[in-house]
Amino acid sequence: MKEIALLLDKSGSMTNLQKTTVKAVNNFICEQKSIHPKQRLSLIQFNEKQSWTYEYQKLKDIPAFEYKDYQPSGLTAIYDTLGDVIKKYENNNTEVTIALLTDGYENASQKFIAKNIRKKIKQLEKDKKWKFIYLGADESKFLDAEILGISKQNTIQIEASEKGIPIAFSLIQKKISEV
Repeated sequence: MKEIALLLDKSGSMTNLQKTTVKAVNNFICEQKSIHPKQRLSLIQFNEKQSWTYEYQKLKDIPAFEYKDYQPSGLTAIYDTLGDVIKKYENNNTEVTIALLTDGYENASQKFIAKNIRKKIKQLEKDKKWKFIYLGADESKFLDAEILGISKQNTIQIEASEKGIPIAFSLIQKKISEV
């Protein structure tokens, strides 16, 4: 069974997009449920820390994502989040698609460095057929994706706006269906 790990930026710069993001997450989950109800999803929100809103849950069993569940604040620890999620999943015998959505760039990681994450990403893509999708709100944010070795075909520029966030989740949906 394939797994989806959705890494969602909840740093302070996402505050103005709280309602839009919550609605987009719910729409994404609804769409995924209709396609693969038994597929499992983890939703990991991150700023300088991570919180697992849903952990290895079958899509059909996931409750609605609510505004109280998404409270943006703080900085953006992309490397630590990826490192922790990879560590948690890597011993599972399953294909994993990790989709990371951020409006910012790495500015808070303390446990992991890009070089080690990049090495792990390459190994997992080769040995376990994992997929990594990176959605960033600005071309300069793509530096993080490039540093991490995430392929250009799976790196997508998004707009951090009320129109852009729903489009971003549609693009994640599309990329997941391609893999």
